[in-house]
Amino acid sequence: MSSDMQFIEYALVLEKDGHFDTSLDVIYDTFDDLFRQERWHQANEILEQIDVSVLSVDVMLGILTATLPAAHKLEYRSHVFDEVRASLAARNELDDTILMGLE
Repeated sequence: MSSDMQFIEYALVLEKDGHFDTSLDVIYDTFDDLFRQERWHQANEILEQIDVSVLSVDVMLGILTATLPAAHKLEYRSHVFDEVRASLAARNELDDTILMGLE
């Protein structure tokens, strides 16, 4: 996993250890920092590297939520959204509302 992706790995470790809110905070804070610095290319590269198959539902939704405000600047986000949808369907976690408002 590249250094840009280490925060995802850290978020997964926190979640596994039962620190769900802190896990999501890591995701939100990382993307917020990138957006404040207008580092759209780096944020998009992170999205390109994400393997949703190893992510929990909460982390997947956290990534979509964190990146929603900059969706128009992140060309790869729509692909991640589609991958999340497919992953949720494969896990029998997809329902009519879980992705509502995150596209």
